Amino acid sequence: MATREAELKSAYLILGSDTPKVQRSLARLRERIVAESGSELGVISLDALESSPEDVLAEIDTPVLLPGRRAV
Repeated sequence: MATREAELKSAYLILGSDTPKVQRSLARLRERIVAESGSELGVISLDALESSPEDVLAEIDTPVLLPGRRAV
């Protein structure tokens, strides 16, 4: 019996010290977003070691020019 994949939530926090596991989780999330929206144009990746909370907020506040789901 096939199970229906849960709807994407509005926010995800992926963290940890196991870099390969974090990268796999990010890749799976990115794949789901791209599959749903049909494009990678709405996906913005920021590294917590290189970006400040202000950088994240600035990306979130940036107006969206394309329809569909957006991920920061």
